[in-house]
Amino acid sequence: MTTSHRHGASVQPAEFTRILTGLHQRWRTTTGGARVAAVAQAGVHHVSGARWASVVLHRPGQTRTLVATAPTAQDLETLQHELGSGPGVDPVLEGNVCLCPDLAQDHRWPTFGSQARGRLGVAALLTCRVPLPEDPDTTIGFTLSSDTPNVFDVHATWVGALLASQAALAVSAQLHRQQLQNLERALESNREIGAAVGVLMARHGITRCQAFDLLREASQDTGRKLAAIATGVVDTGELTSPPTQAGRQAHRLPEASP
Repeated sequence: MTTSHRHGASVQPAEFTRILTGLHQRWRTTTGGARVAAVAQAGVHHVSGARWASVVLHRPGQTRTLVATAPTAQDLETLQHELGSGPGVDPVLEGNVCLCPDLAQDHRWPTFGSQARGRLGVAALLTCRVPLPEDPDTTIGFTLSSDTPNVFDVHATWVGALLASQAALAVSAQLHRQQLQNLERALESNREIGAAVGVLMARHGITRCQAFDLLREASQDTGRKLAAIATGVVDTGELTSPPTQAGRQAHRLPEASP
């Protein structure tokens, strides 16, 4: 962990408890991205001198800012990724805490430091990067920044690291919820498709493969999702195309066997 030479006290257990209690009280009435936003806001609230905060999702080939408490925080993340330089993107610092008390005196990322100060007015920053336990290739970056140099000390790194871990928990829960929702939507789509296949088989005396082929062809012809076509069949008992072109007729269906 990179720190300044200032001597700051570490966070005491009572302060850990106070920060976590306040954060989790907010989580009781929020879900998803709102919980991640609550972590960023807690950083600005609990770290003296912090003006802005951001939470970033890093995956191989993908970087996305999930929360930025102000445009400056968003611009700071964008600048790092445009330059490929800075504590938020430096692979050497992955999984660590990096304290930059004064960007004007930090020679590790001179171009980034100069532009962060000149373009954005950012003088100091603290970055914590935490890999998700269930997906080590996915990293959560938590950054606090200030327009005043030398406001972050060792105490700030303790609070930052604590909140970074909470940001990782919130993002992990959000990703799990999204995966569950996607699975539920996929199962519902499969049920609709299966029901539509059954309707077409019974109504027109065709095989399962023929019924599915008709659904697939209707989807390709109309540009609509297969599940949407299936829902229409279940609701109406017919396989028809929406009137997007004049004269478009219902799909031809095999005659029922005598």
